[in-house]
Amino acid sequence: RALIAAGHRVTAYVGRSAEDLQSHVAALTPDDLDVLVAVGGDGTIRTVLAAREAPPPWPLGVVPAGTANLVGRELGSWPVDTPEALATRLGRGRPMQVDLLEMRRDDRAPELALAVISVGIDAALVHEVHAARFRGAGKGGYARWLKPGVAAVRELDLAAIEIQVDGGPTRTCVAAVIQNAHSYGGIFTLSPAARLDSGQAEVVLLDARSRRDVVRLVLAARFSRIHRDKHVKIITGRRIHVRAETPVAVQADGDPAGFTDFQVEVLPAALRLWQTAP
Repeated sequence: RALIAAGHRVTAYVGRSAEDLQSHVAALTPDDLDVLVAVGGDGTIRTVLAAREAPPPWPLGVVPAGTANLVGRELGSWPVDTPEALATRLGRGRPMQVDLLEMRRDDRAPELALAVISVGIDAALVHEVHAARFRGAGKGGYARWLKPGVAAVRELDLAAIEIQVDGGPTRTCVAAVIQNAHSYGGIFTLSPAARLDSGQAEVVLLDARSRRDVVRLVLAARFSRIHRDKHVKIITGRRIHVRAETPVAVQADGDPAGFTDFQVEVLPAALRLWQTAP
């Protein structure tokens, strides 16, 4: 209503499911709209990206309504003041070119992610939270992460993961985060240099050896000091190969994304995002 009051023509569509939303976005033509705005979290944005074989022809805006809202934070749409204020800022926004992460496996079609792809303990936690969400367990927001988070640390699986960046040496770790967005999880900072428009990914390798190491690294990430830890290595690159002898959980933009092995390639300036005006 606030956008319409400001003189914009607005059509709203409420998807009944992820598949229904994707069908709607896939049917839109380039002339149907000027800006496509996703109302939801990072997973909703990924659902919209999955609707078309190529990135959408329109700038993609965000009304952040998720938990972490990584993309909303990057665009200046989060935290939200009032709907009226956000509508004003959206109306005065502008497009910006950002990179995408393309994930490939031998047995699946390529998948796109915008903010982050990770493998290891945090991805296992995402799988648990996703299952709890569909069981209706727990409260919304970060509260839903508490019980699965404790269980993930208690049942810690430190399986070895092999990472190769841009054809360089193979490195071993127990968790890896391929960052495109600056924030991780909404409340953590892993690589201070990560940016949506940098043309490359920040690959954060974590080599925790015990539950105590995991807890320490979580606290260091909360206070933006994890990049200084001796068990953390950050490598910059555009092509990342991830392998493991036993299947290890993978997540993309806060949603489960199967298991290892996979490859990620950075697609520079592949998507136009609608940046909210200051």
